[in-house]
Amino acid sequence: MSKSQGLIDEDPGEVKVEVFQIAERRFATVLRNELVDGNEEIAQRVMRLGRLKTFPSGHHLIEKGNIDDCVYFILSGGVDVSIGGRHIDVRKSPETVGEMAAKKPGAERTADVYVGSKPIEVLVLSGDSFRQIMSEYAAFSERLADLIDRLSRSKISQLGEKVARKWLTWEALSGIIAVLMGGAGSYAAWLVGLKVEYVFWTIVLLPLATFVFVVQLNPALRYRNIATTAAGGLLSVILYGSISFVLTFDGQKIDLPLVDFSVDAASKVGVFFLSCAFLIMLFFGAAHYDQKLTGSREQ
Repeated sequence: MSKSQGLIDEDPGEVKVEVFQIAERRFATVLRNELVDGNEEIAQRVMRLGRLKTFPSGHHLIEKGNIDDCVYFILSGGVDVSIGGRHIDVRKSPETVGEMAAKKPGAERTADVYVGSKPIEVLVLSGDSFRQIMSEYAAFSERLADLIDRLSRSKISQLGEKVARKWLTWEALSGIIAVLMGGAGSYAAWLVGLKVEYVFWTIVLLPLATFVFVVQLNPALRYRNIATTAAGGLLSVILYGSISFVLTFDGQKIDLPLVDFSVDAASKVGVFFLSCAFLIMLFFGAAHYDQKLTGSREQ
């Protein structure tokens, strides 16, 4: 049976029932929202004014510093809220996110919001539509004021914690781990009696590689970090390879940890260019995906 025949044989009545059931579930979710508080009239207004949208896992839903004022009623899934790369909250169905900016038009967003591990479905209300509901329903506006007050108190508390350990940023943590790894590498090199030319690789490159690796694990900037590291790696490979070629191609012995291009030069030059090509592709791939995640999808 052809695909078109299958569509013809599908029972329109069953399709309508399924669509109706999905709409009912969405309406029931909006009813459970704290701001709606079971008011069917408000829920209907939200459903009529909102635009149904879906966003994939990892999508940068709200960017700190932006002045957009959309409000997102979460119908399924959840989002992670962070400030300065530090996770502070989780919002999930049937909660909202973005309501603080909608109450104050023109105010900058105060946090970054990322879609969690699963795609989400939301009703997106423009700031104007959200404020229209606020003006029409006093109870809705009062519940919003209570919600914002509670969120503000929570942020003040978290800010105090952040100030108390402001020095412990993700980069600082990466540096601490790298230094510890360098110390462990130095001790291991001393124990086994490594030659001087190998000590450089153990106590310098090992902690550097550790630092770069841990920095990549920052969930808020993972693709941006990869792109930045790839660009830095590309410049380092070009500089390192160029110095190695110039200083070793004449065949002189140099007591430096360089690539000896005077031996098997063709294959080593090939590896050099392949390494550069890989880093270039990694840079553009990560930069593209970072832009894709952080770009607006409100079209």
